[in-house]
Amino acid sequence: MRKTLWVVGVLALAVAVISAGCGGARQVESCDECREGASYLGTEFCVYGQGFSGGYHLYCAKGCYSDADCLADYWCMPMVDQGTPYSHDYMQWVCMPRSYYNEGRTYYVSSCVGDPCPVSMTCIDSSTGEHFCSDSCIANSDCVSGCCYSDGMGGKWCVPWTGYCSVP
Repeated sequence: MRKTLWVVGVLALAVAVISAGCGGARQVESCDECREGASYLGTEFCVYGQGFSGGYHLYCAKGCYSDADCLADYWCMPMVDQGTPYSHDYMQWVCMPRSYYNEGRTYYVSSCVGDPCPVSMTCIDSSTGEHFCSDSCIANSDCVSGCCYSDGMGGKWCVPWTGYCSVP
């Protein structure tokens, strides 16, 4: 009996490990194609994203709280919801492919200790206690999501809407 419980426990742990970090995104024609999940991490949200061939396309992207909730080559990014039928929030944190974005990015990280951001990005310690990697910008239009925020010391960074941008 103990051996059976041990095997079941190991299998359950393996399933939990495999299912962690499984958030991704898929290109769709309509927001109606996005699927509501049992939890935020299992729910797809409708967002615009850059495609491999350039231009913007609709995507159903899984919700996330951090990069750890996403596939290895994805970022957890704040994106404007484009009309997910079961969601009423303006911004959603979703998993989007890193390769789609080479500038204008902002995404959460757990800490700025050890400089967790790619070479071209800066780690920002926010006044709310959150930390995120940000690309530099000149105007809001330079940012994939959020806005271009002046830090008061001559730097301008793409930041999430929450706490920084006055009007979404």
